[in-house]
Amino acid sequence: MAKSNSSFDLNNIAKAYLFTGEVDSRRMTAVNQLTAAVIDPGSEIFDLEKFDGDSTLAENILSAAMTMPFGSVRKVVLVDRIDKLNADGQSKIAAFLPKLGSQSCLVMLSGDENPTKRKSAQSSAKQQASQTENDEEEESGPKSKKGLQSVLVSAVKKHGVLISFDKLKAQDITTLVMQMARECGKKFEPTALQSFAHSMQSAPSIMGREMDKLATYVGERDLITSSDVELVTTKSPEDRVFTLIDAVAAGRADTAVHLLNETLAASTKPDGEASKVLALLGRHLRMLYQVKFLITQDGKRHLSNVSESLREMLMKDPNPLSLADWQRTKLLEQAHHFTLPELQRSLKAILSCELAVKGQSKASSSPRLSLEMLVIKLSERKGMLSRS
Repeated sequence: MAKSNSSFDLNNIAKAYLFTGEVDSRRMTAVNQLTAAVIDPGSEIFDLEKFDGDSTLAENILSAAMTMPFGSVRKVVLVDRIDKLNADGQSKIAAFLPKLGSQSCLVMLSGDENPTKRKSAQSSAKQQASQTENDEEEESGPKSKKGLQSVLVSAVKKHGVLISFDKLKAQDITTLVMQMARECGKKFEPTALQSFAHSMQSAPSIMGREMDKLATYVGERDLITSSDVELVTTKSPEDRVFTLIDAVAAGRADTAVHLLNETLAASTKPDGEASKVLALLGRHLRMLYQVKFLITQDGKRHLSNVSESLREMLMKDPNPLSLADWQRTKLLEQAHHFTLPELQRSLKAILSCELAVKGQSKASSSPRLSLEMLVIKLSERKGMLSRS
């Protein structure tokens, strides 16, 4: 049977489980609960066997699943990244699920959220191809197909339990963070909670690890402060852009370039990360422009009680009024370092950089070099204005 969320019955253990959807701390918690309910304490070394779908064969998984447990009622076989196993292997596992014995528990984890959508896209592509190409694709066999296969999903729905983790909303992440803090015997000060929860929105899969780092860092202290979050936790790309804009606002080109290179160095694909940072810079500057507009129009020192007529003049996305209080406060602080003409020129510079990165201008260059030049130009915006 299928479940639309992360709940399942630990008193009625199934022979097979498939976890799909979002990969975050909820999944690891569910897996730990499941294995703890099935395996007797001290028997993990005998009755828990782990595989990675990207580096094993279906035969190895099924052989382990058919092995009798040693000290527990069931043998648990845990397969991470089952969607990385080729389609032929997934089909073999699907065909074998009805034959799994009552002493087996096969647990499969996938990051593939929508196999049905992908299957539909594959069917559409086949319809557009020639019959000869279709025949060649079929001859190559299912091994050539990628991702989680619908045949495995269907088999688990029929003979096991499908657990789907919905995407976490901002409030869900905040609630989870507070819960994890309580379990560690800690609590956040309000601004620290907002900052940490926001940084986890772009990387919920590392939430548990980052919480452990914080708890270890504060030691015997009960309260986690904003300073702790700033010093210990991994910054999201959005948070890095805040810091980068601080350097740009202060005219510190060397610091801004250093922060940019730190961000790019943390990625295995710097050029791709450069494009992402460029998009975030553009988004951030558009919000700054709107905040500066509100300041000049209404003399705003905060972003509450904005008149309806002014609200209607703002963008729907990004809209600074939709942000958390601490983010709005930060934008107000940054906006005071810019004039409206400076922000207008900065947005034009962003557009020019985007065109260069996409190879649509005479100044085309590598994404990284283009971004470095942009950051320097934004930091020296006074000179940019005088030259324009």
